[in-house]
Amino acid sequence: MKKQSFAIRLSRKILLITSVIFVVAVLVVGAIGIKVSRDSSLDYAKELLSHAVNEVETPLKQTEKLAAEVARFVEELHNNNAELDTLSMFRLLEKSVADAPDLLGIGIFYEPYCYTKDSRFAGIYLYNDSEKDEFYHEWDSDESYAEDGWNYFELDWYSNARESGESKWISPFMDYMDEGDSILTTTFSCPLRDSEGNIFAVCSADVSLDWVKDRLDQLKPYPRSSIVVADADLRYICNPIADDVTDGSLNDTPFLKDVPVAIDVNNADELISMMDKDGSIKVSAKGNVAFCVFGTLSNGWVLGVNSLYADAFKGIFTMLVILAAMTVIGLLVLFFSSRRIIHRESSPISDFALAASKITGGRFDVPIKETGTQDELEDLGEALRYMQQSVTDYIEKLETTMSEKRRLESELDVARNIQMQMLSKQFPHMEHAGVYASCTPAREVGGDLYDFVISGDSIYFVLGDVSGKGVPAALLMAITIAAFRAIGKKGHDIAEIASRVNNTFCRSNDDLMFVTLVVGKLNLETGHVTFCNAGHNPMVLIDDNGGASFIKCKPNLACGVLEGFKYEEEYFEMKPGYRLLVYSDGITEAEDTVKNQYGEPRLLEWASNCSSTCSDKEAVNSLAESVQEFVAGAEPNDDRTILSLSFPNSRD
Repeated sequence: MKKQSFAIRLSRKILLITSVIFVVAVLVVGAIGIKVSRDSSLDYAKELLSHAVNEVETPLKQTEKLAAEVARFVEELHNNNAELDTLSMFRLLEKSVADAPDLLGIGIFYEPYCYTKDSRFAGIYLYNDSEKDEFYHEWDSDESYAEDGWNYFELDWYSNARESGESKWISPFMDYMDEGDSILTTTFSCPLRDSEGNIFAVCSADVSLDWVKDRLDQLKPYPRSSIVVADADLRYICNPIADDVTDGSLNDTPFLKDVPVAIDVNNADELISMMDKDGSIKVSAKGNVAFCVFGTLSNGWVLGVNSLYADAFKGIFTMLVILAAMTVIGLLVLFFSSRRIIHRESSPISDFALAASKITGGRFDVPIKETGTQDELEDLGEALRYMQQSVTDYIEKLETTMSEKRRLESELDVARNIQMQMLSKQFPHMEHAGVYASCTPAREVGGDLYDFVISGDSIYFVLGDVSGKGVPAALLMAITIAAFRAIGKKGHDIAEIASRVNNTFCRSNDDLMFVTLVVGKLNLETGHVTFCNAGHNPMVLIDDNGGASFIKCKPNLACGVLEGFKYEEEYFEMKPGYRLLVYSDGITEAEDTVKNQYGEPRLLEWASNCSSTCSDKEAVNSLAESVQEFVAGAEPNDDRTILSLSFPNSRD
């Protein structure tokens, strides 16, 4: 894999950290900007709603005021029994229409026989033709009713005002003119009462609503927004996206082209109650989301300002795109400029790395440049030069140490060979007994020992364990073997042999070490065993039926502890087919990888399974293999020594 320079890696890390900071900053700014934009858009929409309500309501209020003034004037004349001829009535109405440019016409329509006692129909209506700038009037009478059948008593504007006794606006309608043109019109009607409070006429004022769409379009907050007007039953008065602005209602006809959905409500009160805490209603379709703010006019009509969030957030999104682009450009400039600066400032590190590489390759004389920067790099150079000198000195010392180690290892090999040669390797074939032993040191040289001497009709044996390990233990082991051989050949008693070994050991033991051992003698004719246990592990006796048990012994001190100590010997009999097993504590205290010990119970279990027909060598090797399998590759913690003596069943 190709290596990357320190400057590039550091520049990338700087770029990564800076990028994370910038991304977080952009996200935070974006989130705050979106919230602010959303809140400001809602506030702006509410402000426009208020303005739009005022735009629509002002001419309606003027119409209400004008109709009320006309009605009040006519009421005064009627209650004062003043005669109001047709010409005077037309002049009054003409003046009213002239003062209200949005007013199409105004009229007074009487109850039956209230204008004259002979007239069931009596209505005076005046309207303004704005194109010709002329006033026209109509007179409705019994004759006109007979001629065209126009019965104003049955019309909504008249019946609503008469039946409720209150002033009323009726739902807008299309008023078709004689020329075939149509005008979106609404009518305000108010009842006229006599001095007794009875309704004697209804004043009606017609207002054109064709101006509503044009005026509200000028108030749209965004090009794709819409401002709709509906009556109290939510039927459209002005839906700017429809071909017919009065077609449908808020609960069944869409009011935004990009969000073609309606609002499932039944009336204006329910619509207003649906608005969220922020005063808006959210609608969505085709992946677009819009917010709508609604308000009501004094006559119960509903007006709504509807906008797409995408339009409201367009400014902040544009700002975020510009900010992101500037961030990317800034990060690229930062990356290349920081890479160049870091490469220049870190060049001494590359020199140090090259020098260190050559030093590790064995070139300890490579020169290390001075940086002259008086900073950490200069300290690093000094440290590297110190390391170079230290490594050079260490290599020289290591070569001396390795040479000494090789010499010592050679001497230890010689010592091991000598030690192993001191242990009996030739095991005689005896007619009435068998013997075999092995010793496996834990180190190059060990402290365990075994030996045997055949004298007359007896075989003398010894197995011991010198305290400590290594060369000191091996030297004392050699002294012990030499003492045993010298004393054992003379046929002394076992207790005497133990005592003399103890005294010899004590005289040569300046380091206060000791040896535990078992010294014994097997009579090859009778199987009588005499032994002395000097602080060693108990021997194991295996009978001809596979029964195994530890031989109990008296507590004697280990050799080397107290000079002149009197050792006591003990006795037992070996019958034909019996086997005597002597071992060091390296057998029972052998540990596996989790520090579990082989132990005496496992030793007795192995002894019980040891066949009486196997040779002593097979028995020793079998026990050694059992211990090795138990430790499962763990490092030996002590020397392991085993000695087997058998007293065969078959005898000549």
